[in-house]
Amino acid sequence: MKIPTDQLHTCPVNSEIYRETDVLDLVNSISEVGLLQPLVVTPDRTIISGHRRFSAIRSLGWTEVECEIKDIPPDQIDVHIVLYNQGRNKVATEILREIKILYSNLWVGKGNNYLGGRKPKMRDVIAEKIGISSGSIHKLLFIEEYQPDLLKLIDDGDMSINGAYKETKRQMNFISLSEYVYERKKNIPLNIDNLT
Repeated sequence: MKIPTDQLHTCPVNSEIYRETDVLDLVNSISEVGLLQPLVVTPDRTIISGHRRFSAIRSLGWTEVECEIKDIPPDQIDVHIVLYNQGRNKVATEILREIKILYSNLWVGKGNNYLGGRKPKMRDVIAEKIGISSGSIHKLLFIEEYQPDLLKLIDDGDMSINGAYKETKRQMNFISLSEYVYERKKNIPLNIDNLT
């Protein structure tokens, strides 16, 4: 269904998850071959999928656009935004925001042997949904907790997730060793007789 562009509005949740990116590639693509996939909007015309496409068509001066209307409960909008953006190129901080949304909103199975099968780990389910490995999820959450400054280096392409994880572990080991040495020194009385 075609909807006038002035009746559509972006979802604020999208800008909480994803940073603004250049849409020049989409502008060029849409001007050459047209819009290949309709925007997904709620009945009140809030865009759920297609924020970058919407920016591109507005810059092209389109007055209406093909949309698919989906009735999505308000408490599930953030999950749908994440799921519709599976193919998007994302930086580490965007992936972390997706991970947190899915962790807080998804429920997986019942019991350890639900219906005779193995209950999947939540991290595995989320990894499949956002298209990264379960190990990368673990590493990103670990980095965020202990060395959050490294996330910017990952986002900027100056460090890999694995490299940042190793650096965080190295720092953690150094801190642990320093604390251990400090505790040992604190418990040893300063007496020359202890050295012999």
